[in-house]
Amino acid sequence: MVGTTRELADRLETLQARLPDALAFRVKEVLRQTVERIQTTALSGMILNARKGKLRDSIRGEVEVTPTGVMAAIRSQVIYSRIHEYGGLIFPRVKKYLRIPTEEWRDREPDPKGFVIVSRRGNVLLVRRGQARGELEIMAVLKRFVKMPKRSYARSQIWMEDFYQAGREAIKDVVRDIKA
Repeated sequence: MVGTTRELADRLETLQARLPDALAFRVKEVLRQTVERIQTTALSGMILNARKGKLRDSIRGEVEVTPTGVMAAIRSQVIYSRIHEYGGLIFPRVKKYLRIPTEEWRDREPDPKGFVIVSRRGNVLLVRRGQARGELEIMAVLKRFVKMPKRSYARSQIWMEDFYQAGREAIKDVVRDIKA
């Protein structure tokens, strides 16, 4: 039991001084679990399928103690991480159209003898002549822009209750240390 007002003030100052580090310790563990959940579920087929795993492998958690509290962030240095998370429009930077290859042409360069046609539905296609007479093989669809849907692989895996629980546990840890 606290005896005097001064003892109470000292304990509160101790709590205020120790709490940021205790909270950072607890939040780091929750953040590690969150990053692992993003990598092993959301970016391994649940929300996005990994082709090469570059986005999955780039996910990192960071915890920073600031004068006003503890900040946690999930980051990726992969340029397309943001468009997958939030969605949006993609426009060509250099050419007039974005080239979206068909499955058969995904890992190949287009045939230089290819040419552009407009289908009956108005799609602009990059094609080449096929093996049989009159046959055309579609190499890619050309688009002026592409609308990417929002596919939240990170935010959907952040369970705020885990962070709230980490805060409660950090306070209990510091209070227990002060009492001892």
